[in-house]
Amino acid sequence: MTFVERVLLFSDATNLNCVSITTRGGCDMFRVLSWIYTIMKRNVRDLTIYHQQKELLKLPLKIFHLQSLKRLSVTVLHHQILTWPHPQPSASTLAALEDLTLSGFKFVNTARDSISSSCPHLKIWKMKRCTDLYQLDVNCPNLEIFRMHECKGLRDLVVSGPSLMTINIRDTFVHAGKGSISTLEISAPNLRKFIWSDKPVHRYKSSKMFPSCADVRLRSFGGRDLFLSLNETRHLIIDCFSLWVCSFSSFFFTSLP
Repeated sequence: MTFVERVLLFSDATNLNCVSITTRGGCDMFRVLSWIYTIMKRNVRDLTIYHQQKELLKLPLKIFHLQSLKRLSVTVLHHQILTWPHPQPSASTLAALEDLTLSGFKFVNTARDSISSSCPHLKIWKMKRCTDLYQLDVNCPNLEIFRMHECKGLRDLVVSGPSLMTINIRDTFVHAGKGSISTLEISAPNLRKFIWSDKPVHRYKSSKMFPSCADVRLRSFGGRDLFLSLNETRHLIIDCFSLWVCSFSSFFFTSLP
């Protein structure tokens, strides 16, 4: 029995505030899973898992129903498969979760609203290097920060919430091409900062996406509907490529109010 196992099994503490697990080459995954199961029994509130091995990390289904969890951060380095379960009607699976970070996963059989429906009290939502998540609804009433970086292949994104203050999207949307139509909808009346460093989007479902108090930074983001939504932004930065895309789409800035 290792030191970690002795601490987890024989500690008098019934609740664990914060646990971080990092796996490296040669780590026994059966042992790691036993640690995770023990941690869940101790009502962990803050859990970080950083998995560096190629060997599959199969998260226990119970981790998506852990009522004590307030922060969850899981990073894998080899695009391992993750199926996020959809909650039953009127029953959230991670009711207390406020901070979620997912990195490196390949999503399979995950509905576009599964994460939002599972985490009604989420305040911070970050995703990086996640793939095969083609459609995503971000709709959490308490969400303040949403960041999505290098999640290749996204085609349809809806981001809405009365508390949203920061939206940051980079290298995520599908490449423009025949049959690859991408859409974006943002509804965030209290938005303060919007950062876009991605490919141009084909359709905007709202012509006035940004409130007057927002700071907006754009790269590779063109189109008439988008630019008409920027006429009241507080601070706007557009790089040269975005201006070129806008001009290429036959839009003239003289049409701005």
